[in-house]
Amino acid sequence: LPGRTVLVVDNSTSDAGPLAEGIGQRSVRAVAQKYTGYATFTRVGGEYEAAAVLQLGTAQGQARA
Repeated sequence: LPGRTVLVVDNSTSDAGPLAEGIGQRSVRAVAQKYTGYATFTRVGGEYEAAAVLQLGTAQGQARA
């Protein structure tokens, strides 16, 4: 994705319950929104993935070059 930064973090998990939003997910979503991006969170089997796409240089209140 030209002009964008993609961050993907995978981690193992033993939690089989519903994917609930906690402070970590809220924080990642807030940063993604601040940088005109988005975040996704998925869990397949014992693997949890957090991904964020950011457009750096576009933080709210910041002029874009």
